[in-house]
Amino acid sequence: MFILPFLGGLIAVAQAAVATAIEWALTSAIIGGLIGGGIGAGSEIVPAIRAGEDIQVERAVETGIQGAAQGAIGGAASGAILGAAAGGIGAAVGLARNAHLAANAAKAANACAQGCVYAIKHETLPNVVKLGYTTNPANRLPGLVSKYETAPQFSFLKPVSNGIKAEKALHQTHKASQVTRGVVGKEFFALDDIAVAKSFSF
Repeated sequence: MFILPFLGGLIAVAQAAVATAIEWALTSAIIGGLIGGGIGAGSEIVPAIRAGEDIQVERAVETGIQGAAQGAIGGAASGAILGAAAGGIGAAVGLARNAHLAANAAKAANACAQGCVYAIKHETLPNVVKLGYTTNPANRLPGLVSKYETAPQFSFLKPVSNGIKAEKALHQTHKASQVTRGVVGKEFFALDDIAVAKSFSF
């Protein structure tokens, strides 16, 4: 049972490593070719200028092409190695983070079967939070983000025996701080982190 997700994770890491390796190899090949070509041509042109001799254009072009080829090959190789490492590590970190978030979401869903009150910050309005109630945080969160432009995670999420009653109590406590303009919905309040933390200390 465990082997399939593990193999899926390895495949995802390998795919990210290959994709990033290719991208970095191409970019590094271009950069390496430009630098190598410039150095190659410069190695013929600069000495001639210093010696006051005529510049051998054909020789400078040929040396520039050789330098560009060597620079492109070296750049592609180093870019591929670094890109593969960066892509693989990035994908592994992403998978681990997603697994952690999924585990936390499952725990939160189980804990909130009887109801949870939550606080979640507005994404763009400082010190504006939504205070609400849910029995399924994992399903509720995407709706909050898309409808109300909230942050992508709850600031507080607390299981309670009667979520509706607890939500009404929170709203009543902070009635004077309710925000009526600039946001969609009636459950937004102008509260700083300390005030929110105190509200969820019951």
